[in-house]
Amino acid sequence: MRGIALCLGMLLAWPLATQAAKPAEPTSIDFGAGAWVDVDATGKAHVVEIDQLSEFKDDGKPGSLADIIKQRLRERIEMWEFVPPASNGAAVNGRTHVHVSLEASTADGGGMAIRVLGAATGAKLVKRQMGELIKAMMDYGYVGRVNIDVAWKDDGSVESADSVASSVGGKVTSRSVSPKFLKTVLKAVQDWRFDPEIVEGTPIPGKGRVPINFCLSGECPAEEKTSSNTAESLFTAIDPAIGLRTAVAGTML
Repeated sequence: MRGIALCLGMLLAWPLATQAAKPAEPTSIDFGAGAWVDVDATGKAHVVEIDQLSEFKDDGKPGSLADIIKQRLRERIEMWEFVPPASNGAAVNGRTHVHVSLEASTADGGGMAIRVLGAATGAKLVKRQMGELIKAMMDYGYVGRVNIDVAWKDDGSVESADSVASSVGGKVTSRSVSPKFLKTVLKAVQDWRFDPEIVEGTPIPGKGRVPINFCLSGECPAEEKTSSNTAESLFTAIDPAIGLRTAVAGTML
């Protein structure tokens, strides 16, 4: 099956032809999970809310696989140490969104092992219009990656957006990318919205980078198909108000 794969922290495919045979079940799967976390002035965390899992059936039922994963995630996050926000040179309370990249694999004995690939703090991208991006890809025939640097206001609306370090066919380049295509992409980004971090009860503006991979699903570079949920391929806040002090990559849930 050929489809449009538009990776914005996740792989989305739209069929253009007939349905292909179901592939073999993978031995592992990368997926993302997120949570809003209150951090006090000492760096201690309290999980306020965990996002719904997208890769597992998450119907809120106690004891379900998704529920177990979220409970483990909550426990681990509340064990981590954070760098609290500062105001007038002193540490204060705040709230941040934590995105955690995870890998689920078959464990010895047939159970499931979940490993943390990485974690990042910052605002949360809550509204993204994909239709205009898909149309731009089809109109201009662009295949590659576009990195978008976005600045948002304290109300979560986009203040500015610029494209940086685009790539064509997996090679980083400043050429061969249609200015009209980039203009269309940046126009679509203007309609995105963020839930910003909060410092002492007040939402604050911020900046971040969003990598968007445009490709046909059967022709995506391997790293873009297999690492769609790792920290490197997700929206990443730039200089967030609250940081993560604990090294978590490679640890287990």
